[in-house]
Amino acid sequence: GVIKSDFILVSGDLVSNMKLQKALEEHKKRRKNDKMSVMTMILKESAPGHRSRCSEEDMIAAIDPKDNRLLHYQMTHNHAKVSFPTSIFLENRGIHLRYDLLDCHVSICSPQVTQLFTDNFDYQTIYDFIRGILISEEITGHQIHTYTVTDEYAIRVSNLQMYDAVSKDVIHRWSYPLVPDEKHTSREESYTISQPNIYLGAVNVSLARSCILSEDVVIGSHCSIGEGTQIRRSVIGNGCKIGCNVIIKDSYVWNNVSIGDDCCVISSILCDGCILERNVNVKSGCLLSFGVAAGPDSTLEENCRFSRQRPKAKLALETDNVNGMGYGNEPSDDEYEDISNYDKHILGSEGIGYLWPPESYKEYNQDENDNMDGDDSDSDSSQNGMEIDDEDQFHSEVCESIRQGFADKTPIENVIYEINGSKFAYNRTVADVAQSVVLAIMECNSAKADNSSYLSYYKEAFGFYKALIENYAKEIAAQIGCLEAIEDHCLENSIAFQLIQRILLILYNFEIIEEPAIQRWFVNLPLECDETISQRKQLRELVQPFIKWLNEAEEESSEDDD
Repeated sequence: GVIKSDFILVSGDLVSNMKLQKALEEHKKRRKNDKMSVMTMILKESAPGHRSRCSEEDMIAAIDPKDNRLLHYQMTHNHAKVSFPTSIFLENRGIHLRYDLLDCHVSICSPQVTQLFTDNFDYQTIYDFIRGILISEEITGHQIHTYTVTDEYAIRVSNLQMYDAVSKDVIHRWSYPLVPDEKHTSREESYTISQPNIYLGAVNVSLARSCILSEDVVIGSHCSIGEGTQIRRSVIGNGCKIGCNVIIKDSYVWNNVSIGDDCCVISSILCDGCILERNVNVKSGCLLSFGVAAGPDSTLEENCRFSRQRPKAKLALETDNVNGMGYGNEPSDDEYEDISNYDKHILGSEGIGYLWPPESYKEYNQDENDNMDGDDSDSDSSQNGMEIDDEDQFHSEVCESIRQGFADKTPIENVIYEINGSKFAYNRTVADVAQSVVLAIMECNSAKADNSSYLSYYKEAFGFYKALIENYAKEIAAQIGCLEAIEDHCLENSIAFQLIQRILLILYNFEIIEEPAIQRWFVNLPLECDETISQRKQLRELVQPFIKWLNEAEEESSEDDD
């Protein structure tokens, strides 16, 4: 059929509790007075660096504050600088440049939008449409307006990073009423909630007495959890069977997954029907696609992806080997899965599936997006590498600012300006900056390799940069992050390792790190499957006298108050 009235265009991967009544009323009122206003974009206030912002979709907008007309719109991902047409400044007396907005991918459109898409066949995405309207506004007269929301929830699940962020927001109930324990159409989909954010399916959930559900855990219906199993900050789908002494942390286990005894799954995704045999260690960043199996007694290294479909590169190589020069027939669907060629040397003797090298799934994503704009496709296909490079480059710039600032005794406010520039350029959070600053101070030690020289440097450096650290580590959570960064550095530096108690005392005496942060860091050990757990325990043994002193000082203070 033909659309003859205003309609709402929504991205299919949006999670939102927005109420659009006011936005609709404003759009209709504007359309009565100006038929050339073809669309109202819904934008949401979101501070730069907030986890709800997808770095691939960071944008800057120029908006006329009089009528909220969109004057300029530019995506900033992978761009070190932005440019604005001078005409918007010459033709408008006041302009708001907004970098604190998130495109909700909800737009109220007039019927003209569909016709404009039809007439301009080069419009492949909504961004093409927006750019086209803004560029040709003087010729066609069409305009785009904006409507900004503040308290509502609206985020796209556009990649794995956003999948994790939205899932955590739902568990923490930011998306209410879109939360697991709200009313559902069937009892199979219902949950009960208990503190701290533990959601249990309403039907046939079996929990062993000694299993531990720490925090932010969702367990679906028809699930069983074995003795001694620990689950923390994870989602378990329906119909899952989890054995004994299993550790699952920061992970997503979809429906009908079976996990054997003594397995460890950290920061990974297991899709429907996956099987982990006994004693499988799935390290951080892994993704196991539908029906993949691993084990027994195997380790899947960090950031690996497995699928029952063979990577194209491997399939092409095998086809070339069979057909000589590679001019054979296109492989059939059955050839995409060959039991005899599973990567069992990685997955284990009972393994089912193939390892996808990074270039394989980048190529796959590129093929899926052949019709997208070239620049956007390049950005998407290089997402994983860019994130890692950005993080390293950001820390490198912070180290240089710290090193040069300390050598030249640069005023702290100037160092803050420098680091803030890097913060916004690489889209880092305040907590990220705090950790990077403290780690940079630890790493930039040019003292001789002895305890007294190191200690002298730490006293001088932390004293000099006290105001800088306090600027970013105001919250207890940020201070704990700083201590974790120092801990990681100590694991790689034997002198710093031995001086950890003195370092904490310096930070405490300078009032850079508060006592609650030190106490919480001290008891917050990683899970037993962490390879550095023994070193971290040894580090805390060195700190034990300092913790004892803090506790005794607190007790004496309480007695004095009484």
